Amino acid sequence: MNKAVLTTLILLTLLAYAPVRGAGFVYEDDVLMVPAARAITAQEVLAPRGLTAVSFRIQYLFQGADPRGYHGINLFLHVLVGLGVFAVARLLLRVEYAILAAGLHLLHPLNTEAVAYVAGRSELIAALGALATLWALMQPVVTWKHVGLALVGLIIGIGGKEVGIMALPIAALHMAIIRKPAWSWRLAGICAGGVGAAALFAIPILGVRILGNLYFSATERGALAYASLQSWATWTMLRLAIVPWGQSVDHDYETATRGMSIMALLALVALAAWAWRRRQTMPVVAFGVLWMLVALSPRFVIRISEYANEHQVYLPFIGLWLALANGTMYFHDYYVSRAPREVPCVESA
Repeated sequence: MNKAVLTTLILLTLLAYAPVRGAGFVYEDDVLMVPAARAITAQEVLAPRGLTAVSFRIQYLFQGADPRGYHGINLFLHVLVGLGVFAVARLLLRVEYAILAAGLHLLHPLNTEAVAYVAGRSELIAALGALATLWALMQPVVTWKHVGLALVGLIIGIGGKEVGIMALPIAALHMAIIRKPAWSWRLAGICAGGVGAAALFAIPILGVRILGNLYFSATERGALAYASLQSWATWTMLRLAIVPWGQSVDHDYETATRGMSIMALLALVALAAWAWRRRQTMPVVAFGVLWMLVALSPRFVIRISEYANEHQVYLPFIGLWLALANGTMYFHDYYVSRAPREVPCVESA
């Protein structure tokens, strides 16, 4: 039954995205085709997003610049990510609600940009690698084989996009909220390895993608004003997640007043505080909300010339889908427990 439902979700996803087969290159897609048409250097391969660059180069060698194949690979990766969401959710939720979380990710229109834009492939690969890392580190018993798989997943995730490294703090959140393991030398070794891996991978990210990139710090806004507008953008995305109406390629966040954006920042801080306080009574909801905020956190401190939009919440909002699925489970269980039960009639002798 569960396999049939998952298969149905995949078929619905393929049907929903069928129109992209006839789509061309849009937005930043054509920019990616320029480096794909030439040989890429070893430095480009080893840099963050190197795996995304390699995938475009290989595909270009086999099929040139025909956009249909690029859209097809993106859709295939999206389906794999959806199955990864189910695998991770299954560690936290009953199977029917794990399917719900996967269905939200596969079919929610908020993910259209990451899937339908060829340039969104970096988000897909990053999410796939991050989910592999999380699945390995969220096992009831983490062995060194799981640690190895987590490392491979981390390489894949960062090879897609820098946000893949956020799998490590998300795994730490799971350890703090859900698992709460007893101290052991194995745990100490795993934690030390995680810190070391984070430092190792953060160095090229810092050097290649931040310090050596003029795109960063391109805004004239101060740190507080920038974080406030990012908060406004985040609440816009949250609104679209609940009511997916009014999606746009470009959101005019600059129209928000300073007071509105600061209130948005305070509201995010309050949401984080609420989730942390609920970690005992609603651990999966708290974990999902904090997953979202932790995965988005780099955008609040690294000032770039744009604010959060649909394709950039692809990985962070997996946490939101987990929280919504678990909230639905709580609501259902409460409703069922409160529903009156029929008492069988016993005839008197």
